[in-house]
Amino acid sequence: HTLADDATLSINTADHALIIIGENSNGRGALFQSSYATGTVVLADPSSIWVNSDTDAKFCVFKSTGTNTVTVKNRIGASRDIRIFVLSV
Repeated sequence: HTLADDATLSINTADHALIIIGENSNGRGALFQSSYATGTVVLADPSSIWVNSDTDAKFCVFKSTGTNTVTVKNRIGASRDIRIFVLSV
């Protein structure tokens, strides 16, 4: 999926989820944990470009508490090709 700069993608998950996400344009990826009662947590980000809040110059994966909708937002500054795998229970 190509995500333009400042564009968002919504992902509906179950109450608990692991999200593996990769930015294929430069080969950078991350692992997030998400749950209904909390936001998202960055579990692994070797390239330090992924965050769990809406932050400029980063890839953002975040959600509000009390919802199962996760938002992915590209704030890198240019369009990027991303791939997402969600394991949710």
